[in-house]
Amino acid sequence: MRRLSELLADTTILRAGGDSDILAIPVEPRQLAQRELFFKLRSRHVRISAKDAIRQGARYVVLEAGDDEEATLPPDIPYLVVDDVNRAFARSCARIFDDAHRQLTLIGVTGAKGKTTVCHLIDAGLRATGIRTGLMSSLVFRLPESQRPAAISIPESAVMSDFLVSLSSAAISGFFSFPPFCSLSAPAIRYSILALAARQRTSLALPACSK
Repeated sequence: MRRLSELLADTTILRAGGDSDILAIPVEPRQLAQRELFFKLRSRHVRISAKDAIRQGARYVVLEAGDDEEATLPPDIPYLVVDDVNRAFARSCARIFDDAHRQLTLIGVTGAKGKTTVCHLIDAGLRATGIRTGLMSSLVFRLPESQRPAAISIPESAVMSDFLVSLSSAAISGFFSFPPFCSLSAPAIRYSILALAARQRTSLALPACSK
C-alpha cells in the first residue's frame, strides 16, 4: 500500500479539490482495479464519465486538464487535475506493483493488424529454443507452466501490472505484450517489435514489416 502522492511522484499535478487531501490517501491495488480511485482515461474503447464512476462507487477522481466534468463534481469528492491522465494511471499501476516490469525483458508488439499473431509466433519460437517466456495477448495470459483465457481484449494497466508480478515470480526470461491501445498505424508499418529493459541487459530489435 502506498500513498497517492508516491504513485504520482513524477506527475504534473495542476490542482486538487474536494473536501479532503486526496494525495494523502493510502492506495491498494484493488482500488485501482475496482475504480474506487477513478482515473478518467482518454480511450476509444472504455468510455465512462466521472459522474457514472462515482455512481458506481468511485470515492476519488483524477481528471486531465480541460475536462469539463471538473466543474460538475460533487463537492465532497476529492479530486486531482493532472497534465496527462493516461500516463498518471499507467505509472500509478506500475508503482503499486513495485515496478515489476523492470525485472523482465519486455517485447511490445504494435501495429494496425496482426499483433496477436506476431506475439504468438514469437512466443512459440522462443519456447521452442528452451527460453522461459510469458505471453499476454487478446486471447491468453500465459505463464511458463500455465495459462488462462484473456477476459477482455484490451486489459487495463492494473491488470497488466498484476500479471507482470506473476511473470517476475515465475523467473521467466521473456515477456511479450499485445497493447492495441497504444498501436501505431503509420501507412507503411504493420508490425513493430521492440525489446525493452532486459534482466540480462540484452536487447532485441526486429525491423518493421510493410504489407
